Amino acid sequence: MALTPDDVEHKQFVRVMRGYDPAEVATFLRVIAAQMRDQHDAMATIADADKPLDDNVVAVLRAAYEAAQIRNSPRRRPVRARKAAPATSRSGAAEKRRPLRAAGR
Repeated sequence: MALTPDDVEHKQFVRVMRGYDPAEVATFLRVIAAQMRDQHDAMATIADADKPLDDNVVAVLRAAYEAAQIRNSPRRRPVRARKAAPATSRSGAAEKRRPLRAAGR
């Protein structure tokens, strides 16, 4: 079970002879509880400060994923094939012209 500041502050001890001064123990427990509250508040502040950073990281990763999907989409691949196709057809056309030139046309 995790201790909370309230658990520490309200802890009761059994009184025995020759034990500790109850007022001193209560004061010490209040000091510890106050420090625990300060630490909890500081941790909550740090966690809240990281939240926008986490949102930005998620946005960047989502944009990178979408860019990769667009880059690898099937619609984009034929464009590359069409760019390569004219070079092949031009060289084929040049080969067809050579026999015509040789024939004098």
